[in-house]
Amino acid sequence: MENKTYESGASMKLKQRIFDLMNGSLNIEEFPVEESRYVQNEFSDGRAVSQLYSRAYDLKLKLYDRLDSEDDADVEHLMDTLLELGEVISMKMFDYGWFFSRQIDKPSM
Repeated sequence: MENKTYESGASMKLKQRIFDLMNGSLNIEEFPVEESRYVQNEFSDGRAVSQLYSRAYDLKLKLYDRLDSEDDADVEHLMDTLLELGEVISMKMFDYGWFFSRQIDKPSM
């Protein structure tokens, strides 16, 4: 994937908007966007991501109990790092999907 022409400013904005819709950080009631018709908030109740996040949050609280603390910079940093890891993977997955969708009509695929 050396050719990065698929990463135009428009596609970068689209990628970020989809990610923001998926993690629920866009207020689509006040600022509706077309993509919200197709992209679900993966943190909404009952969704797999919501359940996984709840488990991670519960484990974070258990660590606080073990440390006899109400908060801990290292634990918070771990949580933030894992969320950032998820964002990087999501963005890269979008890039690969964009790349491969453009390769479908090419004979080498």
